[in-house]
Amino acid sequence: MATQTIEFRAPTAQAVTAKLFAIGSDTQVASASATEATNRKGTYAAAFTDVAAGTYELIALVGSIPVARWFVTLTLTTATFQSSDINGTINANIVQVGGETITDDGDGRMETLSTGSAVSDADINEIVSRVQAVSGGIIAAQYSSALYIVEGDTWTQDIESLGNLSGKTIVFMIKKDIRDTDANAVVTIHETDGLTRLNAAIPSDGQDEWGSIEILDSNAGDIRLRLESDATVRLKSGTYVDGVKLLADGADATVRQRGKTIVSAGPINAIS
Repeated sequence: MATQTIEFRAPTAQAVTAKLFAIGSDTQVASASATEATNRKGTYAAAFTDVAAGTYELIALVGSIPVARWFVTLTLTTATFQSSDINGTINANIVQVGGETITDDGDGRMETLSTGSAVSDADINEIVSRVQAVSGGIIAAQYSSALYIVEGDTWTQDIESLGNLSGKTIVFMIKKDIRDTDANAVVTIHETDGLTRLNAAIPSDGQDEWGSIEILDSNAGDIRLRLESDATVRLKSGTYVDGVKLLADGADATVRQRGKTIVSAGPINAIS
């Protein structure tokens, strides 16, 4: 018997059910209750049994309301599988480094084609440097991971590995469109000033405390974002873009660009 545990992201502190569907099919293959990780808030694990090997669409529901959609490729083995927002597995050459072709063979581990040995940290650093060079430096940590907010719930979110934060001020923004001006941001949280923008408006006195950024590890670049329920209840359901910028004299840098934030309707979202 194979126990296939799938990890995926969904709004925190919810009773989540994970349902699997074959790609393009409306027929449910399997269903399982999910358990949220103790420290990785918003990360859930659902255990399935003897699901046939293949790629599936995973729909996460709270009650009958869908709150997240992912893809996952399973094998008929007892293991933990990571979900992705991309349908299918990566199986293509990435870059030439030191005369070797670096590839991801689908198991999530980068290897060299000639030897099958794991890629060294130095090679990975070179890959990152080359990708950043050809992209104008905009490729950033946490580029495509999605954030989830439930209307009317207090929201916290940890973001890791943003780089050394010493001497820098952190700003987090959510926008309807990446081309929107900062003044039209749906949410702006400033490390020292708190919530400075909500639905394109400057918050009233005292409302700046509705948002905060906490530095968890300055050297590693780990932070925790927080929005109080008074703020999230005023958001509208939808999919937005987000970003994190580090402000420093003459050296501002965007370290998370075009991230995705999904705001879901809560069961109670009336403003008192």
